[in-house]
Amino acid sequence: MAHARKSEHSRGDPRPISSQTIIRFDGVESWFKLWINETEIGWSSGSRLPVEFDITGHLSTTSENLVCIRVIQWSAGTYLEDQDQWWLPGIFRDVTLLHRPKSGVRDHFVHASFDYTTGSGTLQVDCETEDGSHARIKVPELDIDTPAGSPVVIPVEPWTAETPRLYDGSLVTDDETVTLRIGFRTVEVNDGLLKVNGQALLLNGINRHEFHCGHGRAVDRATMLQDVLMMKRSNFNAVRTAHYPPNSFFLDLCDEFGLWVIDEGDFEVSYHWLLV
Repeated sequence: MAHARKSEHSRGDPRPISSQTIIRFDGVESWFKLWINETEIGWSSGSRLPVEFDITGHLSTTSENLVCIRVIQWSAGTYLEDQDQWWLPGIFRDVTLLHRPKSGVRDHFVHASFDYTTGSGTLQVDCETEDGSHARIKVPELDIDTPAGSPVVIPVEPWTAETPRLYDGSLVTDDETVTLRIGFRTVEVNDGLLKVNGQALLLNGINRHEFHCGHGRAVDRATMLQDVLMMKRSNFNAVRTAHYPPNSFFLDLCDEFGLWVIDEGDFEVSYHWLLV
């Protein structure tokens, strides 16, 4: 068994009854089982898909907590994930312990479209909170302060790979603030052409594996940034995440520096592409 991380709540005051503690694994190849304080919590497959476990009722507030993970190299999932790649199983992305407040954000989705005929953007942020309470969307640069779920139409500068314009915003509840980086764009297929903001788009792309010559699958943020900058300097405007969902930080970099992403599912048997 490999020790992943001790609980951040192992010392100090007990957690409030209304709170929740989640442990999140961003990448474990190819199958693993989790124990908290020698109690089996669950298992997961799908090497490059984040998975979360609610461990609230399994933590001690008076002594240290022990987190154990058993990683299995070969599993049924291996047959789905049989990509042309180096086989380097293990825990290769972040393991995070999350304290979830009573009115924290459980899930949210940012809709930000652009009307090229008027120069207006439409922003709507859907939000689900832990206790069903309300949230607000704030984008100071656009003078937006509105309830989540309500659409707002305002003049904006559009996002493109050549001009990756982002607006800083926040999703706010009574107990939590989630930072948002918002880019307005509309992608459509019209008259047989892939168009962005009304203009035909020609993809000049490159394949990218998540790999580091010294660390294998465990790719650090500095390396991800180096990859993106190299692509931009080489005049690429798109990247295919061959052959699986990448680290989420890499997608943030693509938003910031301007790269269209063909985000693949982790299936060798068939490819599923999504342009984001």
